[in-house]
Amino acid sequence: MKLLKLEPDFGNLPTELLVQIFKYLCVSDRGAASYTCWKWYEASKYLGFARQMCLHLVGVEFDDCKPPVADLLMSPHVYPVLKLTRVRMQQSVYSQFWLDFGPAVYEITFEKCMIWRERIIAVFKHLKNLRTARFVECDLLRDDLFKDWKFFENGLMDLRFHSIVTLSLAKNNFTELQFGAIVEMMPNLTSLNLSNCFSYVDSVSKTHMLNCIQKFVEERQSKLKSLNLSGISVDDLFLAGLNKCQDLRLQSLSLTYLEKMPHRSPAIVTLLRQQTDMEYLDLSQSIGITDFCLDQIVRNMVKIRELNLSGCWGICDYGVSQVFKLQHLEKLHLSKCRITKQAIMEGSGSKYRKNLKEFYLEQIATLDEECIVRVGANFDNLTVLNIGGSSSCMTDWSAQYIFRNLSALRDMNIERSTKLLVKIFKYLPQADRTSAGFTCWHWYEASTYLGFAQERCLHLVGVEFDDFKPPVSELLLSYHCYPVIKLTRVKLNVYSKFWGIFGEFIRDITFEKCMIWRERIISVFKFMPNLQVARFVECDLLRDDLFKNWKFFENGVVNVYFDSVLHLSLARNNFSVLQFSTMVEMMPNLRAVDFSNCFRNVDVTKKTQLLNCILTFIQHRQNDLKELNLIGAPVDDIFLRGMVNARGLSLESFSLTYLEKLPQRKPAIIDLLREQNEIRTLDLSLSAGITDYCIEQVVRNMPGLTVLKIAGCSGVSDYGIMQIFKLRQLNVLDLSKCRFTKRAITDGTNDNNKPPLSELVLELLNPLDDECIIKIGSSFKNLTLTDAGFTGIDLPQKTFAIWDIAETFSIDRLRKLRILKVSGCYKITDFALRYSFRFMELKELSLSRCHQITKQGMEKLVTSCPALEYLDLSECPQINDYCVELIAQNLKRLSTLKLANCPLVSDVALGFLAQYCKNLKYLYVRGCHKLPPDIMERLAKITTLRQVYKS
Repeated sequence: MKLLKLEPDFGNLPTELLVQIFKYLCVSDRGAASYTCWKWYEASKYLGFARQMCLHLVGVEFDDCKPPVADLLMSPHVYPVLKLTRVRMQQSVYSQFWLDFGPAVYEITFEKCMIWRERIIAVFKHLKNLRTARFVECDLLRDDLFKDWKFFENGLMDLRFHSIVTLSLAKNNFTELQFGAIVEMMPNLTSLNLSNCFSYVDSVSKTHMLNCIQKFVEERQSKLKSLNLSGISVDDLFLAGLNKCQDLRLQSLSLTYLEKMPHRSPAIVTLLRQQTDMEYLDLSQSIGITDFCLDQIVRNMVKIRELNLSGCWGICDYGVSQVFKLQHLEKLHLSKCRITKQAIMEGSGSKYRKNLKEFYLEQIATLDEECIVRVGANFDNLTVLNIGGSSSCMTDWSAQYIFRNLSALRDMNIERSTKLLVKIFKYLPQADRTSAGFTCWHWYEASTYLGFAQERCLHLVGVEFDDFKPPVSELLLSYHCYPVIKLTRVKLNVYSKFWGIFGEFIRDITFEKCMIWRERIISVFKFMPNLQVARFVECDLLRDDLFKNWKFFENGVVNVYFDSVLHLSLARNNFSVLQFSTMVEMMPNLRAVDFSNCFRNVDVTKKTQLLNCILTFIQHRQNDLKELNLIGAPVDDIFLRGMVNARGLSLESFSLTYLEKLPQRKPAIIDLLREQNEIRTLDLSLSAGITDYCIEQVVRNMPGLTVLKIAGCSGVSDYGIMQIFKLRQLNVLDLSKCRFTKRAITDGTNDNNKPPLSELVLELLNPLDDECIIKIGSSFKNLTLTDAGFTGIDLPQKTFAIWDIAETFSIDRLRKLRILKVSGCYKITDFALRYSFRFMELKELSLSRCHQITKQGMEKLVTSCPALEYLDLSECPQINDYCVELIAQNLKRLSTLKLANCPLVSDVALGFLAQYCKNLKYLYVRGCHKLPPDIMERLAKITTLRQVYKS
């Protein structure tokens, strides 16, 4: 018995069924489906589908002997919709195209075409079924269409095009006689579009034309169903004339009403009351429309399906909330309206909200995420949602509501939703944000968000601060702001325009090794009303750089105050008591002070005087001071006792180097650690005097501690380290160079309530072994940074082992690795580069002193790590010009390249760098003896190049 095979035969489906199926597809999908078989092709050419497509000819000559018209004449298709833009129509009236395809044309548009005298009539004679005629920007007052027509000759007035029901004369200027002649030839018009006409016509002519239009409406009032007057400023007299047309029953009206509404019998209100059959109403940019008008619309125009109120500044929350009562409303435009989120939130409770299909809320600054959440939760049948330009409303929360509830959404615009973009950009490093900023203008705006700008630093090194010399002359032309500035070895010019232009944006400024004499720093600070952080690093105040030889009580210098400065750093400086007192006196609101590594070359007597001066300052500002950095300063027990006596002192960040032996009776360091209960960041690095007892006091009295650094505290043993793991809020822990055994780690991490560490530094800890590493990995799941440098020396077994099978860790599993330093690992070969270095997000790579790396390994490296920005190949003897060519061609984002002591690199490599490296900033070529002395001249094409380090 033979079995019948029952398979679907899609190729023989009835054409009617295929047409119904194809209606659910977009035009491009239907076009692709038509190639399946002949029957599907026939269904795709259904006339209803053909009318959704437009034959658009731009800038061609309409000649049967020239393409594209010559090609169209051989086509089997019909073209129901035609659009001709800037088409020369000299020979068009004699074209065979109109004879062959004219009967199928039902809509034609002439845009910016030159059409003289009777030619348009000759074309229209062949379009027997024409329904819509559009003339856009043909400028009828020029010799384009009807100028110099002899209307009563050649029988022109006897011509009638009865099939035309829609006429558009948008963006044209024409006379009363021309308009009358056009509409006279089309007796069955039901729709007239005159939008944006009379742009360059004087007010008298415009008034005559409005009267002519009004007469036309009166004559055709029983037939006219659609009228578009948007862009034409109509007055109350014109609207009063429309109100006299008792048989006028418009279904579509577009109007721009700019006048202030009269107190007595406003014509606009009467019009809104009379037109009860309205289904489409466009009042965009009508600043004369008020809430009272909207109230009349809701009461009388109950059939409205589409309402456009964009740019109607006169409406407020009450009127918009009333609009949602329209029972059949499907499309609503509220873009650029001056409303608050309350209008949307109240309207979202309407019982007819489910009918709304399209909602436009573009450029409404008052919208927030709560409002968008309400939209996503209540208008669940939306297919179009436009909230572009409403910068603060799109967040993770509101996006989740939209994507979860609006399942029918097919068109969504969140362009210029800066808040969402800024939140996304926060996950990107600075270089990626800069690259993303070149995508479009809106992404550029998000990348220049002030929070991101504050992460960037304008660093000028070794330049003269002169308005007529680069880089200052170029900065003066910039439209960026510079919240963070660092000047290193800069000759300061207080008369520069830079401070006047950009000073108000500066929040943080650093002077490093700068020569700043007398009152100059005061003159600069006067231009920075919002300055919060001021740093003077290695300016060596005892030289004539800052305050030496100041006449403090002359010229009103002492009366100058900078109230906005909250943070002052005098790190690595030597200064006198008078200089320090004058400095802090000018900054009365200081909350953070940095004295790290000061008084290096000062005798003991002066050092004691300065410490007393600092202690006096701390006691005077004890109620305001929150951060204090004394790292490297020689503080003793007497100094700390003075801090303990400052009862109002409540620090949040404290850095200290304590080198003395702990006294047996009442040690001040212990009392200080007991008193400061609010500390969140504690740095005791290199404090040889800190013991387990001190650590125990820290754990007991600082429960909110999040950062603890005790690197180099040789007095801390296993017991103290184990106590540290009892801090429940600790995020950052630095135990480098401490003297403890692995028992401190293994026993300390046994507690069930371990701290949520994200950073752990264990550098130079020889006792660490595989057991410690495994214990750390299993105990702290949130670690993002672990530094265990120089801890794997002379281990008895491999650091990573699984049971009895030793297994080395494959580095290619670290898919998110950003920074990798393997300098000096001379056993690394090309094999590792070819098969293990596959990091798409790697930014920095150091391979210096890896002697076995050759061009074979570099060929694979440059393709496996395309995002590299920093590459160090110093002292790699086999790196040659070919390797540099590979780097230059493939690493497009490279900004720093180190080739120091690479003997095979020659001047050929400089040519590759100049040709391909567009973002290179720093180049290190010290010890490359084959390079010529004119390196900078050869690399002049690299506009981003800042410094070349050569021998």
